[in-house]
Amino acid sequence: MSASILVPTDGSPESERALDVAVPLARALSLSIVLFWSWEGLGEMPSGTSPKAVAQIETEEMADRTAAVSEIAERRLSPLRLLFETKIGRGPAAAAILAQAELQEPRFIVLSTHGRSGFKRWRLGSVADRLVRESAHDTVIVTPNAEVSLNPEIGRILVALDGSEQAEHALDTALTLARASGATLHLLRATALTVPAAPLGAEIPYGQLTEDLVEAASLYLSRLVALIPDVPASTEAPLAPAGQAILDAAAGADLVMMTPHARSGIARTVLGSTTDAVLRGCAKPVLVVRA
Repeated sequence: MSASILVPTDGSPESERALDVAVPLARALSLSIVLFWSWEGLGEMPSGTSPKAVAQIETEEMADRTAAVSEIAERRLSPLRLLFETKIGRGPAAAAILAQAELQEPRFIVLSTHGRSGFKRWRLGSVADRLVRESAHDTVIVTPNAEVSLNPEIGRILVALDGSEQAEHALDTALTLARASGATLHLLRATALTVPAAPLGAEIPYGQLTEDLVEAASLYLSRLVALIPDVPASTEAPLAPAGQAILDAAAGADLVMMTPHARSGIARTVLGSTTDAVLRGCAKPVLVVRA
């Protein structure tokens, strides 16, 4: 894995919002930034178009994109004295980004899911959706409604947990970032009581069950906090569906971290419903951590 962050762009101001997340990550962890723009090509040309004309147009298009991505890097990154480079790819956006990530092996991919021109389809369910599902790298998603408040520095990180070792991979990444940046952590484990079917007339102590579940979640979080005395951390164990609890708690955070729950080979095609809900509705950048 290289010490870099891959930031896809299309030259639009909206896509540049990804840099508002990538820059503080790069600063905190001493990472370089690779600004990447993929061109999908001319598509179907009118019959009779000469190969020479096509080649000339393609050369000009690639030159325009090379100049544009270089201008963004010089304007946004050079003044910050960050290490960076620019890359231009060819082909459909999702496939090109995945190919670049496989070649580059970045520490993070940071993607803004809204923009003009080539990014019209960059909404969850298309390019970004495929990237989150298929990439093997930790990926930050910045949705159109996300408030980016971690620039110039990261203040508070929300870590969504569920008691599993898989979910705790997000905590490992959060700790690395918190120790490097001075950020505080807020650990959350939500509990939603599933009411079982009961025989007619049977009395089930739902109140006690609820209290026990919340207490167990609180104790779990307390044990985790005790293991990280060097990082300031708060905890929350709400009685609520996980997705909604994370969305509510995100209001007080700069960055949300979570691990998608999907096992074996299916992990690359289907994310858990909670992860999907958070990615679509979160008002802060979401870092999806690969287990």
